[in-house]
Amino acid sequence: MKRNAPMRGDPAFCREVVALLRDYRNMTPGLRRRLSRLGFDVIESRRHVRLVFREEPSIVQIMPASGSDWRGGRNAATVLRRKLADLRTDDRR
Repeated sequence: MKRNAPMRGDPAFCREVVALLRDYRNMTPGLRRRLSRLGFDVIESRRHVRLVFREEPSIVQIMPASGSDWRGGRNAATVLRRKLADLRTDDRR
């Protein structure tokens, strides 16, 4: 049975994404699997990881493949949360 897609910009969904990326340092198989279940395609290159939201491919977040700064995951999560929230407000118009 296929799981329902998350609601665009749903606050609970956004919190779950933020929680996953909060302590991001590098892409692990478990993190990749959980992001995929949430509706993201994870595309890895040598230096960067690109997250593309399947429901809305214009939402893309690029992160370093191996972040050395402890704030990197938090910053990426914040930007992604804003993009998802903007998508929700755009749907209401």
